[in-house]
Amino acid sequence: MTPLQISELLGNLGEFLGSIAVFITLIYLAIQVRQSKQATEANTLVAQQNYEIALAQNHVSRTDLIVQLSLELARSRDLSEIWLKWENEGVGSLNELEKARFENYNLAILYALDSQHAQYSLGLLDEDGWADAERRIKVLADTWAELDFEGVGRRGFVEEIARIKTS
Repeated sequence: MTPLQISELLGNLGEFLGSIAVFITLIYLAIQVRQSKQATEANTLVAQQNYEIALAQNHVSRTDLIVQLSLELARSRDLSEIWLKWENEGVGSLNELEKARFENYNLAILYALDSQHAQYSLGLLDEDGWADAERRIKVLADTWAELDFEGVGRRGFVEEIARIKTS
């Protein structure tokens, strides 16, 4: 073999080995991309599960709060009488002590609904849960205005009360 033939043979061999190296690199990259995709899918699944857990925890805490407020009303004869007096005769019919208790109870309801609005805004409260809260707000909004609660709560919630009142 002549030096030119040897040089050509070595060049062809180098080209062949380079092609094999490129092929192996492509296989390696394909494996890495597939593993990265699987990891991303797994992380997405975990994030979705965490979101669903947060929704469930939120539902439980919201239900607990509503139950606590309802039980307070049911257990307290005085508060029940105040509530019925308000329903039948309005806030003006309440004496000073009754009005103070009624205001505090309504303030607790207002802050609970404000919290629900924040959760709804963050996507942690579903449409049905927020629709229930809106019905409560619609019933109580005029009373809150009469109790001078306008402007109480987060700005977004105050705006939402105004929207609900006019709808």
